[in-house]
Amino acid sequence: RLGGMTRGSGFAIGPGYRTHLGSVYVDLSTAISIKNYRAADVKVRWFQAYGERFEFWTNYRFEDFPQEDFYGRRGMQSLESNRVSYALDTQNVSALGLYKPWSWFETGVRFGYATPRVGPGKDKNFPSIEEIFDDVGASGLIQQPNFLYTTLYADVDYTDEPKRPRSGGFYHVDIEFWKGRACNLFLFYRADGVVLQ
Repeated sequence: RLGGMTRGSGFAIGPGYRTHLGSVYVDLSTAISIKNYRAADVKVRWFQAYGERFEFWTNYRFEDFPQEDFYGRRGMQSLESNRVSYALDTQNVSALGLYKPWSWFETGVRFGYATPRVGPGKDKNFPSIEEIFDDVGASGLIQQPNFLYTTLYADVDYTDEPKRPRSGGFYHVDIEFWKGRACNLFLFYRADGVVLQ
């Protein structure tokens, strides 16, 4: 496994292993970066059906990101002088069902459970988050719930070669619904889109 695991993590490297256990496909990998970011993934495709049009996967991901950046909750209006560092540790378990009615179209739904935890940052160049912000300025700093989430997505892939395309396009859209287990204070939606041509 090579490359960055998240923006700002630095170059990462680690072992990976893929195998088929009968009809079950298993993909394991872990890595550590030059900034001591760590991640591990366990992906299992339990079965394919209907001519490989339908698949069912389970995924587990562990992340330990020791020096993420935060400037405030005001987006581009946040002050650069308020830059702080925080640590983010997350465990995420999910189940994914996907359907490919045509070779160029895929849609699916994912159900997951995530346990993000924010702690003191390890970047020595900036203050740790609790030195500048409180729970009002950085929601969830004190009360940190676990989350249940649902993702709906669709992909259209007209590329000539999926692994190294030279022509065509790839289009992705998804919407996620997140709900904190502790209370209704932590409820949000997220939408993403990707257009590659």
